[in-house]
Amino acid sequence: MESPSAPDSAYKPAAYGRACVGCSKAKCKCFYRSDASGCERCHRLRKVCEPSAAVRQRRTRKAPSTAARLEEKLDDLVSYLRSQDSSKRGALPTQPSSANDNGASGASTSIACSGPACGKWQDADVVLDTTTGFVHIALAAPNSDSPGTPWSPIFQDISLHKVPDGMAEEQLGVFRRSFLPMFPFIHIPSPVSAQELRRQRPFLWLVIMALTSTQVSQQFAMEETFWQIVSRRVVAQREASMDLLLGIMCFASWCHYFKKTIPEIVLLTQLAVSLAFDLGIHKGAPEKATQLRVTGRVLPGTQIRTMEERRTLVALFLLTSIAWITMRKTEPLRWTSYMDDCVRTLGEKRETDLDLLLVTYVRCHLITNPLIRSPADDPPEGEATEESSPILMKAMLTQLEDIRRSMPQDVLSDRNAQLTLQSTELAIRQGVINKPRGVMSQTAQSNLQRLAELEALLSGAERWLEIFFSMPLADWVGINTSNFGQFTHCLTILFKLSNLDEPGWDTEMVRGRADLLEVIDRYCESMERVPAVTGMVDASGPRSGLMFKTAPIMRLVKDLFAAEMRPKATTGAVDGPSGSADAGEADEFTADSMGLPDDVLAVLAEEPWFTDIFVPSWDFDMDVDPTLVPGGQL
Repeated sequence: MESPSAPDSAYKPAAYGRACVGCSKAKCKCFYRSDASGCERCHRLRKVCEPSAAVRQRRTRKAPSTAARLEEKLDDLVSYLRSQDSSKRGALPTQPSSANDNGASGASTSIACSGPACGKWQDADVVLDTTTGFVHIALAAPNSDSPGTPWSPIFQDISLHKVPDGMAEEQLGVFRRSFLPMFPFIHIPSPVSAQELRRQRPFLWLVIMALTSTQVSQQFAMEETFWQIVSRRVVAQREASMDLLLGIMCFASWCHYFKKTIPEIVLLTQLAVSLAFDLGIHKGAPEKATQLRVTGRVLPGTQIRTMEERRTLVALFLLTSIAWITMRKTEPLRWTSYMDDCVRTLGEKRETDLDLLLVTYVRCHLITNPLIRSPADDPPEGEATEESSPILMKAMLTQLEDIRRSMPQDVLSDRNAQLTLQSTELAIRQGVINKPRGVMSQTAQSNLQRLAELEALLSGAERWLEIFFSMPLADWVGINTSNFGQFTHCLTILFKLSNLDEPGWDTEMVRGRADLLEVIDRYCESMERVPAVTGMVDASGPRSGLMFKTAPIMRLVKDLFAAEMRPKATTGAVDGPSGSADAGEADEFTADSMGLPDDVLAVLAEEPWFTDIFVPSWDFDMDVDPTLVPGGQL
C-alpha cells in the first residue's frame, strides 16, 4: 500500500484552496489522481470525492486605520444603544419635543416618565440621545410642568433650597438694583421672573438667592451647595455650560460675602476662564462649516456670537482684572482683537445701559492693568524702583478723558461709573507719591509742580470718598470686590499723603481735609446700619455675615493705622520721663497687645493693600522708596 506522505509521480497535489471536502475536513494533504477520478485518499477509502464548494483566495491583510477602527466602535455603540433604547421605549412612552414639532431634523426626543421606571430614569445625571447617527449627550427631562424647558441635573442639586415666589421676586429685584450695576455681567430683562430664571439658569439662581438673602444662615447653607456643585459638576464630571460659568462669575465677584481665610476670587476666576475656554466663547464662531478629520462629522458654522456670549467674555476679562488688581497673583486675560470687537458690539448694539457700564469698566481697566506689578516682579529691598514717567501719566490721563467724553450723559452721571473713573485717575496719579527722593529735582518750579500733583491726588481721593458715601445704605449690600478694593486704595493713598515728609507739603492740612481715621469710623458706622436698613439677620453660630464682621475688623485696621501714624503726630512730645516714650509704645504695638485675633491677622496678611502699608521696609525717610511704583506700558 502506498503511503500518502510519499505519493507516486502519477499523483498531483491539489493547488492551494482546491482540496476536496473530505481532505479539508480531515486536514490532510490532497493528491489528485492522474485519471481525474478524484483524490488518492477518497479513492483509497472508497468515498465520493467532492470538490470544494468555493475557492479561498489568499490576499494580503491590511490593518484598518485609526479612523476606521473608531468609526467601527462608534457604530457598534450606536447599535447597542439603539437596541437598549428601543427596549426601554416599550415601557416609557415618548412625546416629540418642540424641535421635532417644528420639523427640525436630528432633534432629540423628550421622555415622559411614568410608572416605577421613572425614578431610575430621572436620577441619572445624563441620558444618551440615540436618535441620530452620532452619539450626543442629552440631559434627561424631568417630570415638570415645563416640558419645553431644558433640564439640568443641577435642579436636583438645588432642590434642597426652597424660596417662596414672592420672596424670590423681591431678592431678584434687589440683585437688579444693587448688585448688577457694580458688575454687569448678565442682562436679566424685567419680564423675566425669579421662577423663570430658576428654570433657565438654576445654578445662577442659587448664587443670586444666596447673595440677596437676608438670613445669613441661609447664605451659608447655599454657599455649601455652591461648592458641592462646583466640585462635583465642574471638577469631577467636567461639565461646562453658560449657567455654570455665569454662576461662578457671580459668586466670584461677591466672594467676600463668604470669605473665611484664603481669598477665593483667584480660584474662582481661573475656574471661570477654564469653562469659557471649554465653551469656546473666547473666540469668534466659525463662519464656515468644518469637518472633523477623525469621525468625518460636519460641524455647522454660525455667523455671529450671541450678545450673551460676548457680554460674558467681556465681563470675564473684567473679573480677571479685578482679581489681578486686588490680589496680584494671576494676570488678567490677554486682550485680543475679538474682545475689542465684543466691546464695540456691546457699545453699539447694547441691550441695556448696563452694557455701557461694562464697557466703561473694561476700558478703565485696560489703562490701569499695566500699572500693577506682581510681588515677584518687585525689585530687591533697597534697590530703586522704576520711575513713573510724566509723559506716560499725561497720556493715560488723556485716554481717561476720552472715555469720559465718549460716554452718554446719563451713564456718565451714574454713581458706579463715577467711582470707577475716579479710581482710575487715582491709580494713574498715585505714582507721584513713590517717586524716589534721590531723583527729585531741586528747582522751585519742579517742587511746585510736584506739590500740584500731590494736591490733585488728594482732591481725587476726596471726590471718590464723597461719591462712595453718597450711596444709599440699601445699595451697600451690592458692594463687590472691586468696590472694596477701590476703598482700600483710597485708604492707602490718604495714609501715605498724611505721612509724607515733603518740603512744602502740609500733613496737618491733609488730615484736616480727609482724616484717615475719621473715614474709617464713618465706614464702620455705615456698615453697622446696613443690617437694620435691609432687615438682615446674622447667623447664630460662630461665623458671622459680611455686614456684621466688617466693622470690627476695620476698627482693628484703624488702630493699626493710628499706631503707624502716632510717631509722626507726636514728634518732639514728652509724655513721661523719656522723650521717646510714644515711639517706644508704637514699636511695641502688636497684634497681641491690641487683641487682634490670629485668624483676622491671617486674612489681612493676604491683602496686598494691607501689606503695602504694614511692612517693615516702608519708610518715607528712605532715600529710595522700595514700595510698589506703577510702571509698564500701555
